[in-house]
Amino acid sequence: MSIPLPAPGFYPFWFWNGVQCEKEISYQLAEMASSGCKGAVLHSRTGNKIEYLSSRWLDLVEYACIEAEKLGLKIWLYDEDGFPSGNASRMVQKLRPDLKQKSLHFEYGKSDPEHPAYAAFKLNELTYVDEKAIPPGTPVLRLNINVIDKHVDTLNPETVRVFINLTHEKYAERCRRFFGNTIEAVYTDDESFLIFSEHCPVWSETLIETLENKLGREVKPLLAALIEDTPDSPWFRQLYYQTAQELFLKNFITPQRDWCRSHGLIYTGHLCGDEGPRGNAIKNYNSAGAYHDILDIPAIDDYLLDMRDLGYLKRPYTGNDFRIYPGKLKECYPLYTHKLASSCANIKGTGRVSSEVWTFLGWDMPIDFIEKQTLFEISMLQTLLTPHAFYYTLDGEAMNDCPPSYFFQQPCWEMFKKKIPIWSSIAEKFTSSQSCAETLFIVPDSLAQYLDKTAFTNYQKSELFTYDHKIQMMILELMRNHVDFDILEENQLNNIKKDNNSISIGCMKYNKLIVPSFIELSSKTATLISGIETFDETTLADIPAAWDIADAQELLVTPRRGADGKIFYFLQNLSGKSMELKGEFPQGKRLHICDPIRRDCVFYGTTFPDNFTLAHGEVVILQEEADFDSINFEHSVFYKNAVQEIPFTENHDTYSFNGIADILHLEMTDGVAAVSINGSEPIVLWGTGEISVHKFCTDEKNTFTVDFQPSAGVVYGSLKNARIDKISLRKNL
Repeated sequence: MSIPLPAPGFYPFWFWNGVQCEKEISYQLAEMASSGCKGAVLHSRTGNKIEYLSSRWLDLVEYACIEAEKLGLKIWLYDEDGFPSGNASRMVQKLRPDLKQKSLHFEYGKSDPEHPAYAAFKLNELTYVDEKAIPPGTPVLRLNINVIDKHVDTLNPETVRVFINLTHEKYAERCRRFFGNTIEAVYTDDESFLIFSEHCPVWSETLIETLENKLGREVKPLLAALIEDTPDSPWFRQLYYQTAQELFLKNFITPQRDWCRSHGLIYTGHLCGDEGPRGNAIKNYNSAGAYHDILDIPAIDDYLLDMRDLGYLKRPYTGNDFRIYPGKLKECYPLYTHKLASSCANIKGTGRVSSEVWTFLGWDMPIDFIEKQTLFEISMLQTLLTPHAFYYTLDGEAMNDCPPSYFFQQPCWEMFKKKIPIWSSIAEKFTSSQSCAETLFIVPDSLAQYLDKTAFTNYQKSELFTYDHKIQMMILELMRNHVDFDILEENQLNNIKKDNNSISIGCMKYNKLIVPSFIELSSKTATLISGIETFDETTLADIPAAWDIADAQELLVTPRRGADGKIFYFLQNLSGKSMELKGEFPQGKRLHICDPIRRDCVFYGTTFPDNFTLAHGEVVILQEEADFDSINFEHSVFYKNAVQEIPFTENHDTYSFNGIADILHLEMTDGVAAVSINGSEPIVLWGTGEISVHKFCTDEKNTFTVDFQPSAGVVYGSLKNARIDKISLRKNL
């Protein structure tokens, strides 16, 4: 692709949710620039008082671009007023009521000749009947077309033409001179062919017409196969949802991407329901992989994917028992969602996935969750990070619109700003690297065969859940075994190049395949991959690990090949407790252990040093060349052995001690702190944490200051006890 890709880092959703004015826009953009953000996604949101796409709105967008250009920031245009994208603040439906989205509702009842259903089927034999020709009150399965005012028919090619004319073209008329420079991308949100609240199949005149052209016969008599199990169900369900997906991608997504490319813009954004469960995924968009392939940059939303204990290697799903802020959905699968998008980015060779991060965690979100979660997402190649969100204002409705705000409304914003460049530098490292995966997990398209009435009404008791659960458990086992692998869905295997022992797709080459034995691939795919070494759920343990670290199944291990051609290893402890790491490095190589958060190189050798301990959520990078200045391992936060406590005196927020300390330990509740030792640049700690202070100390008197600030939950939520619980100094012995 000839359009330059965005620099890795942060592009927050900038919620325009009040009465915007030029002075405040300038101030807020300057704050973003000073924090190290690369740009902002300009997003009309709940509480916005400036008419969306009005002349005044476009004036302000134009002004924001002028100011962003001065500051070296990029602007991404969010393509909707709220979400889901595609209806232009419902102007599409108002102009063209015929383009409203439709679904196929099903019910079991009695025939009604006076008000016949769109399609009806006699119960038991499920034969297609004309309700007018059978006795009233006959037990039937009735299918009716439901019109959805909230969204549009994304299968009809006319819809995207109207949508683009109402949105994209208006921005082009006013801001074209910024396209391809200050305005870098268009961000699309919650795309689907059926809105998330509908628990039934999609329906569209375009879909039915296309199916009838494919089949050469009327489709109505086959529709019962979508709901009940009939002889036609396996092939028809798969055909129905695959055809809907083809139309959605061809008629709605691709024209938007092509418009963006023709105007020098990147096209990215995520699906509606990309976090799962599979029942929602199939009914909303069939499968995510083909969508990722069309985007310039694959993208996901981490809403509903968070686990407050970072237990991503403990369990396949998240849900209310594990999330920070309860949501409606269960069986959402973080590993699958992240891995599929990163696999598509590996194949594209872009090193970038766009992620809507920290989504709707509530005002009482534990502040120390953010850094650990961000490091996890970066390790999964989410290197274009879009926090949800930076609020323009908290006035009125905005306060309760998917909080929190991570912007200047946070009491600890000045400290937050110091972290963004550190996280961005790690994202840059991942972006400039390549995947080392040689194993590919293929997910069969035939899962769509099992989206029936049970999957709609009681998902956990459906066959679809049974098979999908097995797939998620396989992925979890592979991750716990430290196998480096990619995931693709079967309908992405169109451009494979095959030799005797491997297949190549885009920038990737795989010599091992994983295919579940309990659900079938198509005969075409089976023939395509024949001769390649293949594993299933019973032989996963036979696949070589990227690095066999004993007794560390909840250690995330991510190998990447750097720009210098050498492999580095990103390690994160997701176990919930401190983890002592032992053993040799891969292939007995001499590697540096680098701490990318504190910017230290703490060891160089062929094995982990004795007493090397990684705290929960902490990360290290092992690599051949050191990125940072070296310190003695015994002076680092990773050295855990006997210690000597060092006394200190307190004078308000300033503390004094004599002699050299190694570690400063802070325990905090609902807040963060910036610590300066002997006048050093402040070092930010999120919640409980440690700083290596040896290099800042003198042999005589030393001082340190602690600037503590509460999290937003204390000001806007229900948190009451923001405080420093404990400060300690120690010398490692």
